[in-house]
Amino acid sequence: MVPPSEVARTIISLLCEGKVAVFCPDLGLLSSVAAALPLLLTPLTWECVHIPIKPASLSAKDLVQCPNPFIVGILTPPDDALHSTSSPNRPARPLIAGGDLPGDVSALVLGGTPHFAPRFVEGPDARCPEPLRAPAAWARLAADFDQALAGPGGTRPLGRARASAKLYAHGLMPAEAAAVAAARRVAADFVRGLCGDAITAGGWRRYTTSAAAQCSSGCDAGSDLAGLGSEHREVAFVPAAFLAPRVARLALQSELVHSQMFHSLLAHCQGAKAV
Repeated sequence: MVPPSEVARTIISLLCEGKVAVFCPDLGLLSSVAAALPLLLTPLTWECVHIPIKPASLSAKDLVQCPNPFIVGILTPPDDALHSTSSPNRPARPLIAGGDLPGDVSALVLGGTPHFAPRFVEGPDARCPEPLRAPAAWARLAADFDQALAGPGGTRPLGRARASAKLYAHGLMPAEAAAVAAARRVAADFVRGLCGDAITAGGWRRYTTSAAAQCSSGCDAGSDLAGLGSEHREVAFVPAAFLAPRVARLALQSELVHSQMFHSLLAHCQGAKAV
């Protein structure tokens, strides 16, 4: 099983439309994981390149040079599954035939054996802002995953990781299926939280402007847009309108956490828990 921390880091990389290569010497496990990654972005849909299993006719070296975001599964020979390059200032990264991974490609490395802990290795030049690489960005999501996978009473139905996805041929046991469903709900709730009310019924209208409104500040009166009736004017999403109230809320929270009121409330909560 991929550790919750590595799942959380992979999701954040994909939400930034990064390039992710999945490496594994086990074909069944590789296909299962690489095919399932886009499902963790629900309600979003991965719109970029998705190749769960790299065809033998394609060169891995050429494929990872793709300029567009991608999810690609690469089958590795058992002897090469753990090969990687590393240095004191550079985390271990898997090798591909012909050399290192490009710096803008991140790797999800699956060993395919119970003795290898899967890991996510961020590319040094990956499309992911620096603050999102810090544990603070994904630790809460990882903790929620861990709680979901723990199952009722902490039984951890998926605690004994399978060495190969072929062992799932007859389907999951009910407790295992429930744990997987709970983990997927965690991922979906996380993504929905990021999308906010923009994806609720009619909520997106709060963050749009008509082409005519855009035109009023940047187009001349004789342009084609200026002559359109309101029923023909396009409606565009404005990221700044969506972000403005969230930035303001964060600024307010930044002030609040330093206030005496907030610390008094924390003290009260701590006292209540102790009782």
